[in-house]
Amino acid sequence: MTPTAPYDLRETLALLRREMRLILGCVVAALAVALMAVLLVAPRYSAAVLLLADPSPADVLGAGERDAIPTASESARIESEVEILRSDRVALAVIDAAQLGTDPVFAPKLSWRTRFGAWIGRPAPPPLEGDALRLATLERLKPALAVRRRGLTHVITLSVRSTDQVQAARLANLFAATHIALQVDAKIAASAAARDLIAGQITQARQALARSEAAFDTYLADNLDRLAQEGGNGAVAVLRARMQEIGTASTEAELIATRAEAARARGAWHDMAQLLEEPPLIRLAAQREQLAQRPTAQSGTTEIARIDAALARRGATALDGLRAEIEALHGRAAEYRTELRRELLAGDLAPSSVAEIYELQQETEIARRQYLTLLNRMRDLATRAAVQIADTRIVSEALPPPFASWPNRRMVLFLAFLGGMAFGVGWAFVREYHMGGVTSLRQLGNVLPARVGAALPRLPGVELRGSAADAVIDTPLSSYAESIRRVRAVLDQALDRRGADASVSSDPAEGPETALSDQFTGAGRGRVVMVTSAIPGEGKTALALALARTYAQAGCRVLLIDADLRKPDLHHVLGFAPSEGFLDYLREPDATREEDGFYADDPRSAAGVIVGRGRSDLPTDQILQSATFDALLRRARTQMDITILDTSPLLSVVDARYVAQRVDAALFCVRFASTGQADLRQGFGQLSDSLPTGAPVISVLNRDETRGAAYRQRGYIDDPITA
Repeated sequence: MTPTAPYDLRETLALLRREMRLILGCVVAALAVALMAVLLVAPRYSAAVLLLADPSPADVLGAGERDAIPTASESARIESEVEILRSDRVALAVIDAAQLGTDPVFAPKLSWRTRFGAWIGRPAPPPLEGDALRLATLERLKPALAVRRRGLTHVITLSVRSTDQVQAARLANLFAATHIALQVDAKIAASAAARDLIAGQITQARQALARSEAAFDTYLADNLDRLAQEGGNGAVAVLRARMQEIGTASTEAELIATRAEAARARGAWHDMAQLLEEPPLIRLAAQREQLAQRPTAQSGTTEIARIDAALARRGATALDGLRAEIEALHGRAAEYRTELRRELLAGDLAPSSVAEIYELQQETEIARRQYLTLLNRMRDLATRAAVQIADTRIVSEALPPPFASWPNRRMVLFLAFLGGMAFGVGWAFVREYHMGGVTSLRQLGNVLPARVGAALPRLPGVELRGSAADAVIDTPLSSYAESIRRVRAVLDQALDRRGADASVSSDPAEGPETALSDQFTGAGRGRVVMVTSAIPGEGKTALALALARTYAQAGCRVLLIDADLRKPDLHHVLGFAPSEGFLDYLREPDATREEDGFYADDPRSAAGVIVGRGRSDLPTDQILQSATFDALLRRARTQMDITILDTSPLLSVVDARYVAQRVDAALFCVRFASTGQADLRQGFGQLSDSLPTGAPVISVLNRDETRGAAYRQRGYIDDPITA
């Protein structure tokens, strides 16, 4: 199992630098979209009112007598207050009070389906009315309402959002005032309901008290003689006589009052005056009778009406006085009964009589206490209903906000910046590792199942073709020249492993150049290596030329052939203008008389080169399969230590496939962060299928923009060209 490679921060930073345009483009696009949205969306203003909720019920009559409430119950009451503020009942009351059903902000709007239907000619639905309108307005109002408790305090924040600052503040204050009013109404209704319930019980208590008093009076009346004899008290007889006198007088007075009231009601003024026995009434009644008997009715009618009014007024006064006398008689009778009870109980009564009287007296007392308790409670509830106050109060009214709460432009732009940055960085990694080109040797090894040769550094400010290969000669200690030598070393090792029949010279008299040359010639057979790529523009020509010059510097006999017959380029790199090209030789080998027309020496090294002259106007794959091309390669193997073929791109034409069948190894050139990974895999697959069995493929990353190995080469490498 291959161990996981360590994370390289420099590689990540280099990736971000390469994809900086993409990242900045994503950021700019995200900011542009966010800015457009911020400018197009209507701003919303949020106004907040602060409420203080008292967990203990407010009571004006019982102020200062509140019981301590547990913390859990206190918190529950505050949370309940928050939920009540969010309830539909409060919101509907606000809708009715503010007439939001016709408000341009909160009134229900037609849906896009309805508008589209109206646009295509469908009849529009009837406008909402009544409860349907209120419920539709409620659905638009509730999202604009926010109620929350501030921490664990008793303070509640109620905020309303609207496109109008003044409306937002007005609705927030209206929500608070409506909630307080509904809270007071609920407390009044509860007190009134309790009062009405107690009022029904008071009627029953009054009747029970009356029955108890009547039962006691009946018992005394029925047993008064016996009780007087048992007690032997003469005062009982006197009180009894007085009670009888008062009873007779009150009965007569009540009868007179009843008859007089009836006479007054039917206008029988004479009868009323005789019953009440009031001299002024008798005189007025007599005057009226005299006026009524006169024949002159016109003048007498007015006088009769005046006398009737006076009789009604004086009669009412006399009746009120009579009723007051009756009440006084009843009071005196009650006093006599109380005194009679006391005299009887103070006497020496039989035990059975005492028990009977005590039982009746206790029943009466209990009925009286119950009646008084209910009566006092009813009056207390009536008073409380009139002086109820809310448990919640406003501590800070809402004011029109000066700034919009949504959208928060700074926050939106900041989030858009972060989102664009994150998307850009993520897309950069996806593009680099899945869709884009190769950016590191590690990635190259993961993409292509081939041995990785080296990464050729990019030479800033220098044209790729020709100039990069010149660096091998001009700056042999540069990182580029060292990378080419590393490619050569990897290639040599790969060829040796394949079992090439080259041997190392053991004659100590021979120089190092002869020994190095014998290493590749062996038994008279040199190596043939092709340099190719998946698509054009990968830098394979410069790589082939630089590799040829490196072998030449090592003392090898090197031949570099421009085998890209479709589009030869080596002569441009070297600055040649040949009269004959390699394609001309392959087409008509016998007609070519001047070998120097397409063969020349490299002006910067001892390598020989075969160049082309121009683009081909016919397919060249058959020419690369000709006996002439095979004979040339056999001759090169016998005379050269290393033959390098600069071939056409694999995915552009099929020529490189036929060349691959005739080589010992292949260099696959990959341009840094340029070639798509799918193209690389497809080109490598074609190359692997075309090479002889066991022929190695070495991948080379060209124009590497990273400086990952610079610290490892410090003191050994001299780069005159810096980035």
